[in-house]
Amino acid sequence: MVSLRRKVALSALALGLIGLVALFFLFRASMQQRATSEIAKLLAGGEWGRITYSSLTVDMRLGITLQDAALIPAGSARPVLSVSEARISVSLWDLLRKRKSVAVQIALRRPRLRLTYLGGGRSDFGPLVNQFRAAKTSDSPIRRLGLSFQDGKLTIALTPAARRELAEKLYASANQVDGAIAALLDKAASRWSVVWDEQLRHSLRDAISASLPAVPAQFELELSGSSSYEVGKERFSSRFTLASPLNGKFSISTSGVGGFQLRATGIRFRPSSPPFSLKPSRLMDPGDAEIAVSRFALTREGEAAPTLEADVIVENLTLLPRMPNPLSLTKLSLGFRQEKASASVVGTFGAGSISAKWSRDGGDSLDLNLRKFRLCDTVSSVREVAAQELSLQLIGRRSSTGNPTLRGKLTLAGVSFRGEPVADEAYVEGSLETGYRLASALTRDGRRILKLGAKGRKGKGQFSLDANLRRRDVPGDLLAGLPGMEPLQELRGHFTGDFDLDSRKATISASGMALKTAATTIECRRGNAELTLASAGAAAIPSIAATLHSVFASFPWTQATVQELELTASREEFAVRAGDVSLTFEDATAKTGRWQKWLPREAGLGANLQGTATASGWKLSGGLEGKLSGESGKLAGQMELAGKWPDVQIAVRLGGFIRERPLVAQLAGFYDGRRLTVAESSIDYGSGRVELSGGIDPMSQELLLSYQAEGFELAQLAPGRGLSGKLSSSGRASGTFSHPVVTGTLWLPEADIDCGAIRLPISRATSSFTLSGKRLELRGASLQLMGQVIFLEGVIAPGALRLSLWKDEYSPSQLVSALASGGFLGWQGTGKLSASLAGSFDDLRYRASYEQKGGALNQTALDEVRIRLRGDWHTLNLEEALLRSGEASLALTGSLELGGVCPANWHLQMSDFPVELPASVVPLGKRLALRGRVCGELSGEGGLARPRLTGALEVVDASLLETPFSRIRLAFASAADGVKIEEFTAESEESFVTASGFWGYRSEDTLINLEVPLLDISLFSPLMPEGLGSLQGELGITFLVTENARGEPQLEGTFQSAGAEGLLLGSAHFDRAQGRLTYRRGVIELHEVTLMADGSRLRVSGELPIPGSSRSLDVHVASRDFALAALRPLIPVKGLEFGGKLSSDLTISGTWGNPQLSGHADVDAEELSFGDRFRASRLVAAVEVQDNEVNSVSGQVFFGPSGDGDATGAAENFISFEGSGRYNSARADFDELESRVELSHLSHL
Repeated sequence: MVSLRRKVALSALALGLIGLVALFFLFRASMQQRATSEIAKLLAGGEWGRITYSSLTVDMRLGITLQDAALIPAGSARPVLSVSEARISVSLWDLLRKRKSVAVQIALRRPRLRLTYLGGGRSDFGPLVNQFRAAKTSDSPIRRLGLSFQDGKLTIALTPAARRELAEKLYASANQVDGAIAALLDKAASRWSVVWDEQLRHSLRDAISASLPAVPAQFELELSGSSSYEVGKERFSSRFTLASPLNGKFSISTSGVGGFQLRATGIRFRPSSPPFSLKPSRLMDPGDAEIAVSRFALTREGEAAPTLEADVIVENLTLLPRMPNPLSLTKLSLGFRQEKASASVVGTFGAGSISAKWSRDGGDSLDLNLRKFRLCDTVSSVREVAAQELSLQLIGRRSSTGNPTLRGKLTLAGVSFRGEPVADEAYVEGSLETGYRLASALTRDGRRILKLGAKGRKGKGQFSLDANLRRRDVPGDLLAGLPGMEPLQELRGHFTGDFDLDSRKATISASGMALKTAATTIECRRGNAELTLASAGAAAIPSIAATLHSVFASFPWTQATVQELELTASREEFAVRAGDVSLTFEDATAKTGRWQKWLPREAGLGANLQGTATASGWKLSGGLEGKLSGESGKLAGQMELAGKWPDVQIAVRLGGFIRERPLVAQLAGFYDGRRLTVAESSIDYGSGRVELSGGIDPMSQELLLSYQAEGFELAQLAPGRGLSGKLSSSGRASGTFSHPVVTGTLWLPEADIDCGAIRLPISRATSSFTLSGKRLELRGASLQLMGQVIFLEGVIAPGALRLSLWKDEYSPSQLVSALASGGFLGWQGTGKLSASLAGSFDDLRYRASYEQKGGALNQTALDEVRIRLRGDWHTLNLEEALLRSGEASLALTGSLELGGVCPANWHLQMSDFPVELPASVVPLGKRLALRGRVCGELSGEGGLARPRLTGALEVVDASLLETPFSRIRLAFASAADGVKIEEFTAESEESFVTASGFWGYRSEDTLINLEVPLLDISLFSPLMPEGLGSLQGELGITFLVTENARGEPQLEGTFQSAGAEGLLLGSAHFDRAQGRLTYRRGVIELHEVTLMADGSRLRVSGELPIPGSSRSLDVHVASRDFALAALRPLIPVKGLEFGGKLSSDLTISGTWGNPQLSGHADVDAEELSFGDRFRASRLVAAVEVQDNEVNSVSGQVFFGPSGDGDATGAAENFISFEGSGRYNSARADFDELESRVELSHLSHL
């Protein structure tokens, strides 16, 4: 029974369980169907969008499975997420029962997430995010959400508006970067005068703009990973692995408010590969570059600052590849560990190399090595200093206590200043530890030109400086503003010293100082100085005690020696003393003759200046004294400077004499810290005066001065040049000291140029001018030269000379008369004159032309005159010189050497051309006039000293010495050592002259034979002194012509009378004449000359100068019983007749115009008569004469029928006389005469 009940009970229970199970499965199936329907309905669409799928499987316990699902947001036809399979692991029963904590795990296979960025921070995924945020805040049982995905792909697409927005942001960022770079470059340029390469800024801007990546339409990432999110605790964590195109592992997690951690490991990618796909640009060339992040962790706890741990390596990346100095990073390593950090780089920088290491671990450590960096391609100059290459070595350490140590060396190669080379290498090296040490040097051509050293500690130290500079070591622009420093030849010196910054004191010693330029030398054997700086802000000057010993200076105009120069200053007072200053001008005058008449030989100067400096101002005043050697002059003056810096009143007064000319100078000015104003300043020297006014800016070197100068004698400005006249000028000077510009006007009322043989008068010369640097421009210039106005204009500058001269109606008559001594050439007519000068003073080229129609040369009428020439300093090329008169013409062409550099080559052709050479050619006046018509040719070549001449000339209808010659012919040819006279003949009715021989360039080679078989001596009558009458008779002459050692011609030969009628010298007749003579240097030396008359002889010897010259006579006349009747015509007394004999020994001296007679003469005259008034039978007298002084004369005059009685006889009829006197040869009379006559023996007349 029991068992049956138990069986029935067990059966009922079984049936009940079966029913319950059946009921459960029925309920489960019903709930699952319902859940499937609800889920399908939910996936079909809502505010968030809809999910499409190929199949849906719902398991109340395991969750939901979707195949080929896609999530399409509301309002979109394109899915943002698609998966091949999605498994949502969640217990639907827990959801139905609304349990408080439900975990959801989502697994996605091959998800494809496509997001579209719409711009403005919006995307098509935005509504889903908002729905998720809203669901998170509702009463949802889901407290934990997990997500895993495999073989996923993320695609981000951008609309055109979004791409445009991102591009604008990129360009805005680029502009900000460009602006920051430009500001940095400008700041360096203004603060340190850095001149960047002109292409740098544009290249950087172009590089930034060109390197902006194009915003792509979309980009993709392949990744797998998992994420979890705890809703209540706001915790999120995610781990994923990137497969393509990036490699690596990432994790991110958040905890609490503000806390997060981002980690990445094993990341490697190439910038040139997707998703970046960077192309080579001006900013970067990715090439084979690779970036590896072995470790990256960014952690933040709560509100604390985030911490970073990272290890990053960049390899083979080139920055700014198209710049002159691209930076190629072989390897760049960065490491961060909380408070520790490190960085290192190895690569190339242009043609140089760079390596650097930096680390921080309780302290800082830096090692930098930059070698052979092409600095010039990036930085053109810094404060006008440029360098080709830069190398830098730097080692720095700083411990945790903050004590730094630094060692380094900076080397510059190819250093220049303003474009001029300064040094091949310059370096600065030093160290900073407990003290400091500094060393710097400049080398050039293996020679150290500058060395600087310093060392010290805590404000105390020592320094040294050695300088050994030459001209090529110092740029010219650096010296342009320093007068007298250019061109520099040498600058050297050795300086040492020590300083104490705490006590503000310094001591300096110097030795071997020298400054040499082409014109200046300054040397100082040694010097020392002690300097104590004034306290900061004090107006008082520093305390200084400086002494220079043995200072020597040499300038173009003087040499100065200062034994000792002292400068002392203390508190508010200071003094400068320069005693025993010796100036010497002798060497300068030997070098530059133009200063010879301006400067004295020696001068001694002294200066003693005292000054004060207080807060209210300062003042410097003192006296200057100078004494010039001999009577050259003396100077004395006062100088005073006063004011309150920067305002200074300046006054200088000087007075004295220089070269016997008074000098007074008054200079007054005011300096306001920027501009020096000159007012009421004047300089008076000699007859000239200069007044100055205006201003000068010493800082910018700008000047604007007005001046008025007048009355300066040309002989004083340019002594020894033969100039006379007074020059005046007015104008103003502007520009700068280094480039002054002077504009003004020059005028010269009257002036003379003494050229030796002639004087050229100039009057009314005036010109406007501009002088800029060494360039002088003349405008509207004119002058009157010898009565003719000539216009000129042009530019005079070194290497660029350009002047034009012209005159339309120019008359060369006065110039021709002045050039032709004595005016023997008379010119008539006017023509057109033009000339130009070009080139430079060293390479001068000129052209000139003159054309004239009509006119006359002397008495010859001219139809045409044409002259064209050109040349330079060395050669004058006469292209044409033509004078034409009817059928007659004179033509000259050729070239002429100037200065013996080039040979001459010229040709002269004359066709029946009238020639007149008046007496002014030689010192004998009209008496040597030569006239005639010339035909023939002359050719010449060679230098002026020894030209080679060939020619044949014939003068017809000639007149020489007022004697007509039917023909004069000359033919000659040059040889290597002289001129061969092939033919010389001169024919007249009464005379015939021939000559032939050789005129050598050496005096010993000259030998010419001159033969005159028959010469009418009346030819020489014009040469005789006036009053002696003419010459008549015939002579035969044979001469040899040679030269003396000076190259002067001399003649030696014999002569004798050829005609039976004898010779008539004035009124004196001689039956015969013969002798030997020599001609040298204008003097005829007579040897054995005998004049015969009535069988008696008069012998003459001595020196007889040519009449008309200033040479003295020295003639000896001797005779014994010479016939007095031959000399009667020489005595200028009319009606006086006598005969008899003369015995004499006389000497004639003096000149032809004033002969002096000395000697003794015995006269025995017979048959004296003076017309009908006086007759005497005999005169016996003895005369003693000395220089026309008749010392004594005594004798008797006999009267009577016969006159032949004995003079001593008492029966004779005579007069005795004696006396003395002085004879005037010019008046042919006695100036004085004293006589005594004895008539006791006179019986009758």
